[in-house]
Amino acid sequence: MNRSRISTLPQVPQEDLDHLRGKANESGAAYWSDKEDIRLGQFKKLLKDSYYYEQTRRCCYCSVELQPNNKTKDLEHVIDKSDRPDLMFELKNLAVSCTTCNGGKKKKKVLIEGCAEVGFPDGADFYTHVHPHFDEWSDHLFFDEYSRVLSRENSTKGKSTYSICNFNRLNAMRLCDFFDGDRACAERLIRSYFEVLGV
Repeated sequence: MNRSRISTLPQVPQEDLDHLRGKANESGAAYWSDKEDIRLGQFKKLLKDSYYYEQTRRCCYCSVELQPNNKTKDLEHVIDKSDRPDLMFELKNLAVSCTTCNGGKKKKKVLIEGCAEVGFPDGADFYTHVHPHFDEWSDHLFFDEYSRVLSRENSTKGKSTYSICNFNRLNAMRLCDFFDGDRACAERLIRSYFEVLGV
């Protein structure tokens, strides 16, 4: 089973969205880490829970199965909140990812060259990678017989997602499952091989 495209947005009261966006306008991206704002905490929980099920309990990028524990998954900003704090609470700019993909993606650019910096880029054609709201995962990526995440041959978005999220780390771990003996050593060797290649 693969990650499903998010087709239903959660119902967030407009009053709450107005409050959150107003706070973001005052504080910028730092507001996302505010532990005191109850509405922010409720918003994050609502979206994490909603997108977790919408994505069939799978990471929006690598499609690995996520655990129900909220500490093992991140509420991911597709367009980074520090680049576009105005989109911090745009529902279609959020999804649930594993911590590995979120850490690999970090603040990498995901919009096509020349994309306007005004408003939300609302559609698949604006993005260089697989977007959880606009793209079907299996159209661009797949699992091979070793459970590695690979790009479909003719998918530019698949290749970009592979690079942006650095699937080499995940794939190295998956390959090590087929080694007899010291799997940790095998994983280190495979990762160092990828680093030498610069991929």
